[in-house]
Formats: sequence, structure tokens, C-alpha cells
Amino acid sequence: MELMSLLPTELTLVFLASLTFSFLLYNSLRFSQERVAAYRIFVGIMSTILVLLSFITGRYYNHSFMTDPDGPNSLPENITLCVTLGYYIFESLYSLFNRGDTHSVMFFHHVVTSIGLATLLYYQQTGTEANIMLGGTEITTPILVAVRYIFKRWGRTHILKCAVLHLVATCIFITFRLVLGSYVMYIFVTNPKPKLIFKIYGMAIYMVGWPFTYSILQFGMKNFLQPLMKETEPKMTSNSHKLDQNSNGTIKTD
Repeated sequence: MELMSLLPTELTLVFLASLTFSFLLYNSLRFSQERVAAYRIFVGIMSTILVLLSFITGRYYNHSFMTDPDGPNSLPENITLCVTLGYYIFESLYSLFNRGDTHSVMFFHHVVTSIGLATLLYYQQTGTEANIMLGGTEITTPILVAVRYIFKRWGRTHILKCAVLHLVATCIFITFRLVLGSYVMYIFVTNPKPKLIFKIYGMAIYMVGWPFTYSILQFGMKNFLQPLMKETEPKMTSNSHKLDQNSNGTIKTD
């Protein structure tokens, strides 16, 4: 295929990525006092859009990755990948300038994913497999965003609800990103058709999901499980002490 025939498509993709990035950057940073809240709202909205796009393209506009991996990208797949690229570029910059407990893992995850997406768009291949992985990755983001928003706003008064939601999101993330991801990567890597560079980037994006999962588990342990254990431990100790006193006959409780 000649370069000139690719030019309009490539320009369209670059335009969509730039537009998405600019929109996210402007809307998240224009709030001075509620910047974090605005960031979480837009991340929740964009992740929901990406999951829907991934589902639609995967359901209606793709080839079978199980029998024919590394196929050419369709236009809907290119649009999905392009919007996702803009989203991950924004996430990379936000993680770089807004440091938190997991900023290193988040930054590395977003940078690796951005490079992989740019490579897929350049070669115009493997869009189906990428959309499957991206949809599985982002499907839990709205839940995690809601959990962190509730925890930030109401704190300990809703800590049990936050813990349950976080556990559900973690289980879904592990199912899609690690279990389904392992299956997709096995099919992709063992097939001789895909280029070596795609296999390398695919494995890089897949492997970075493991420390990312660890950071999610660590967040849940630190913010939900440990506080719940601290709250229940005095009650259990008090009840045990009352039972001991009652059995000794020194104090009678109703």
C-alpha cells in the first residue's frame, strides 16, 4: 500500500487522538479546587466509553482472533484504538505530575500501553486483540473510580460498602485482565503469524498487569481491610473479656 493512500487515515487518527487528549486535559485541569474530583469523573466517563467501543467493535467489526490473529484493523477498531491512545497519553501525564501511592506503576502501565497502541496504529494490525485486552482492563475502572470517590468523600462511614465494591472490582479485573488476558496472549504468542514486535509489546502490556493488580490489592488492604480489622478487633476483645468475666462468676451479664 502506498504512503499517499495511508495519509488521510493516519491524519484522521492523529486528529482524533489529539482532540481526545486536549478535551481530557482541558476539562480535568480547569478546576482548581476540585481537580482530583474532575479527573475521576472524566476517567470514569472515558473508561465507560472505551469499554462500550471495545465491546461494539469486538462484537460486530472484528475477525476471529482465535483462528486468525494479527488481522488488519477495521475502521471502528482504529477509532477505538485512537481514542484510547489519547486517553492513555493523558493518563500518563496526569500520573507523572500528580504523584500518589501507585503513581509509578500507573505511569509505567500507561506509557507501555501508549507505545503499544501507537505501534498497532502505525502497522494497522492486531486491533481486535488489543481491543479485547483494553476492554477487559477498563471495565473495572468506573467501579474503582466510584469506590475511591466514595471513600474520599465519606471516609469511614461507608468503609464496608467501599470494601465490598473494591473486592468486586478486583475480582472482575483479575478475571478479565489476568485470566482472559492469559488465554488471549497464549493464542497470540503461540501463533506464527503475528510479528515479533507485536508479541513483545503484547507481552509487555500483559506483564505490567501483574504489578498493576498488586497495586490494586495493596490499595484495598491499606484503605479497607486494615481499618476494618482495627475496628472489629476492640469489639472482639471486649466481648471475649466479658465472657471470661461471666464464666468466672465475678460479673453477670444479661
